[in-house]
Amino acid sequence: TYCDSAFCRSCLLQLADSYCPICRWTWDDTIPLQYNIDLPKANRLIRNMLDDLPVQCIYCHTIRRRGQFEHDCRPTGDVLMRKT
Repeated sequence: TYCDSAFCRSCLLQLADSYCPICRWTWDDTIPLQYNIDLPKANRLIRNMLDDLPVQCIYCHTIRRRGQFEHDCRPTGDVLMRKT
């Protein structure tokens, strides 16, 4: 947000109102969050820290760093399809 508070998308989606819980700055809630240019990205330091966290694919359970998670794995019916 503009007060430099940083929230993950899922936390912002859970808010009842479209404003920062810290500074009360509001954004346009008619635009999906991923396309809303009113909401700036988290600063580079926070993004770098997040990119170092290990994440796991919910389909094949591959574990990689968030920043290196170039992975195309998706379920199709009961069969797991992995793009190679």
